[in-house]
Amino acid sequence: MPYNLWIFPLLSGFYFLIKYKYNAYKYQRLDSQILIFHSILYGIFIFLGVYLIRVILTFLFPTLIPTVYSILYKLPIKEQDLLWTSLFCFSITVIIVESLNYIYERNEYFCWKKPVDKAIDEIGDEVEQLFKQSFVDKLLIQITLKNNKVYVGFA
Repeated sequence: MPYNLWIFPLLSGFYFLIKYKYNAYKYQRLDSQILIFHSILYGIFIFLGVYLIRVILTFLFPTLIPTVYSILYKLPIKEQDLLWTSLFCFSITVIIVESLNYIYERNEYFCWKKPVDKAIDEIGDEVEQLFKQSFVDKLLIQITLKNNKVYVGFA
């Protein structure tokens, strides 16, 4: 597999981390190096999953993959190993992420812990956790700054 084809699985991992609503708030808060590393890991796992599906389909239906490839390679694209698997990897990721987001919005996240709360609890700093706790408990919060300004109110 040429190295430039790895861009599609890497984009799949990045798209999954940024657009999937249950992960988005967490990964928006992290450093870019951690985001890139996790995108690589998720992209490799997504690609391996799609490749495993391709191998299973080849085993179950031996003529399916060559038939699909004969149709796809009629397009004016240079024939490369695993090109279409990489492209399908990205397109399947987009379809799955968008359908999961739609399901979560319709069913109100299945009564799971809200993604923002989860992200703040896992990687939020003390100020974010203080604001979240104030919001959840509906308590007033008082903040005094170094220049002697005082703010009192609800989060």
